[in-house]
Amino acid sequence: MVANGGGVVQWPSAMSSFMLTYLSQLVASGTKTSTGFKQVHLNACAKALNETMGTHYTGTHVGNHLRKWKRIYAKIEKLKNLSGALWVQETCTISLEKEHYIGHVQDHRDDAKYLNTPIEHYHEMATIFGNSLATGAYAKGAYDPLATVVTETENAPKDTEDGAATAEQVGADDATTGNLANLEDPTMAMVAMLGDNLGKLATAITNMTKIVASDDDDIPEGLYEDLMSIPGFEATHLDDYYAHLCKHPREARQFYKLPTLSSKMIWVARYIKMYLADGGL
Repeated sequence: MVANGGGVVQWPSAMSSFMLTYLSQLVASGTKTSTGFKQVHLNACAKALNETMGTHYTGTHVGNHLRKWKRIYAKIEKLKNLSGALWVQETCTISLEKEHYIGHVQDHRDDAKYLNTPIEHYHEMATIFGNSLATGAYAKGAYDPLATVVTETENAPKDTEDGAATAEQVGADDATTGNLANLEDPTMAMVAMLGDNLGKLATAITNMTKIVASDDDDIPEGLYEDLMSIPGFEATHLDDYYAHLCKHPREARQFYKLPTLSSKMIWVARYIKMYLADGGL
């Protein structure tokens, strides 16, 4: 949530996940500029986030928070080049042997959260930053050879996240790409595109659910624990969604099979917006 009175802007994990998922979808659809995101992209992300999560972020907040994740991605790419490090693509993990890990963490304690553990949101970061960090503040992206060291320059932007307006933008290209150039209201175009994509996803999931050949009413074992482990939502909202899933076993099974935490967050957020946002729990 955004603190009142110009205080520090808080970014719960659910909000960060939504932002990264939204912006990575923009990149995948071809709407990102050649060197980054323009303010119109950041404003559209903030609007979608506010409408879905009931928050009060601005495009400036999104831009400042995105700089933090850009620095995280640059650090990860640098750690992938440690001597003896093994990159496990399937789990997005930088693997080090025990002795090497202990020695490195003793000197660099903050690096521990990126080593020998799956890196959350790596694919989203790679999509957003991987092809645009070759020049400027950061070097090459995630899919370059591991021998290429990624470093931050002295001119790398700082992440204030205090909500103050800045003259900087994450991207500096004057030419937008994709269908935005032909629309009078690019912000609405971004929101409409996300809504259309989510609508298609929901339709595909609904159709897939109808195909599932199962006549029983069993829900997956461990569904409640899985649901309650999702960060960023009130426990009462998660309890309400669990009750809903218990009444709809097929939907519960499809939810449980979703491959990423971000996808599950979107399902929960959609339910809260549809059923709980106006006077619900």
